[in-house]
Amino acid sequence: MGEITRLADTVVLLADGKSLAVGDVDDVMGRLELRPHTGRYEAGAVIEATVASHDLTDGLATLKFQGGELVVPSVEALIGERVRVRIRARDVALATEPPRRVSVLNILKGSVAAIAREEGPIVDIRVRVGQASLIARITRRSRAELGLEQGMEVYALLKAGSIDRRSVGYA
Repeated sequence: MGEITRLADTVVLLADGKSLAVGDVDDVMGRLELRPHTGRYEAGAVIEATVASHDLTDGLATLKFQGGELVVPSVEALIGERVRVRIRARDVALATEPPRRVSVLNILKGSVAAIAREEGPIVDIRVRVGQASLIARITRRSRAELGLEQGMEVYALLKAGSIDRRSVGYA
C-alpha cells in the first residue's frame, strides 16, 4: 500500500475480476466503503502537499496542503516541491475541543464527513480538513463518548513521528 500511494497517480481497484473503483490515489484511498478491499490494517488517506520549510536543528519539515500544514520528519525534497503523504487511519486520533499542551505537533481542525458502518469494536471516520480528507480509526466507545456525528467539528491529531520516509513520495 505504501508503494501505491508514493508512486501511483491513478488507482484501479479490482476484486473478484471486477473494477470496484478508478481514480486519483487520494480519492480511492479515502473512500470508506472500499476499506475491506484496500486493507483494514493499512487503511488511511493520501494528502498532496508542498514542502514549505526544513528545520535542520530538529530534523523536521513543514508541508503545506489545502487545509493546513503538517510537521513531519525531514523529507528528501526541496522547498517548493510537491509531495504525497500517506497517513494511516490508526495514527489519527480525534478530539472535539482544541487540545492544549500535548506533544502532538499536528492538530488539524476539520469536520466529520462520513462514518463507516461499525464492524466489531472499531469504526472509521472520514474527516474533511480543507480540501483534503483524513481517516481516523477509533473505537465505537470513543465515538459514543465523543458523540461524533456527520458534520461535527473535530480536531484530528497526528504525531509527527508516525509519518516515516516510506509514507512520503513525490507527487
